[in-house]
Amino acid sequence: MNDLSAGVIEQYDISVIKTLRGRGAVILETTEGYKRLMEYGGSFGRLEYMSKLLEYIYEHGFKNVDMILKNKEGMLFSTDTGGSRFIITDWFYGNECDVKSYNNIYEGAVALGRLHNITGNNIGSCLSTEKDSLPATGNLIDEYAKHNQELKRAWNYIRNRRHKSEFEYDILKHMSEYLGYGTEAYNRLKSSCYPALENLALEQGYICHGNYNYHNIIFAKNKVAVVNFEKSGRGILIKDLYLFFRKVMEKHDWDIHMGHEIIESYNHIRSIPNDEYMLLKIMLTYPEKFWKVVNHYFNGNKSWIPDKDMEKLKTVYHQQRKKEEFVKSM
Repeated sequence: MNDLSAGVIEQYDISVIKTLRGRGAVILETTEGYKRLMEYGGSFGRLEYMSKLLEYIYEHGFKNVDMILKNKEGMLFSTDTGGSRFIITDWFYGNECDVKSYNNIYEGAVALGRLHNITGNNIGSCLSTEKDSLPATGNLIDEYAKHNQELKRAWNYIRNRRHKSEFEYDILKHMSEYLGYGTEAYNRLKSSCYPALENLALEQGYICHGNYNYHNIIFAKNKVAVVNFEKSGRGILIKDLYLFFRKVMEKHDWDIHMGHEIIESYNHIRSIPNDEYMLLKIMLTYPEKFWKVVNHYFNGNKSWIPDKDMEKLKTVYHQQRKKEEFVKSM
């Protein structure tokens, strides 16, 4: 433990046995279980909201979340000698969700269903007297419009380049097709029930995790914990399932049987409304992986393109038909 960590830890009523290095944090083994010490760069209002959210989730039956500890003065954060702010949270010593393990994946979907049964129950009114003061997840219509514009900018940029790489020629070859997918998804979403459902979610205060992926699901001693709610906010709950589902399915080459098992695992705990199920189908048609690769290229060093980016594009093309087949099977 360095002097910096020790100075912050002294401000808490905990007894540390030993420290471990974690992902961007220090893991503390204490007499009251594992804790996590990490720097906090957000606003106090955001921290207060997260604390209330986690307390609500804990009190309503989902105990395995990274609750924020208060220091000896009752504050949610502490400062070091340089003025930097730090927080300590509960932590779970175990392994992240293994995307190669079907059981881990299905249990991750079940955990999300349990979480949504709590955060989708008009939770906003319990966290704040003014729901508008609560953070919100992004509007998908605006997001798709922005992504499509970014694809067009990249397309125009590459077309005007004199000397093009193989990677750039490959993007040009497929851009019209994938921009077509993006435009179709945008139009379908805009004319669907999405605007009404998003407004309802904002008004009712339904809270999404905001970053529900396998890194934020921890398996520890027969427990399934969900951590890192920094991106949480009001929104349609199916957005969480979409993010988890898409990332897992990409790892499994859009295996149809497994995809339906994931959805059923979640649906068994929280029944998916028909409108949300239709939105999930639309979201799955957006070429998000293609956009990510192209956007990474456009905002990066264009004089040197990693071989890995070319491999990612080939994977996108290979999986497109399989993804379409899965969506048709829904």
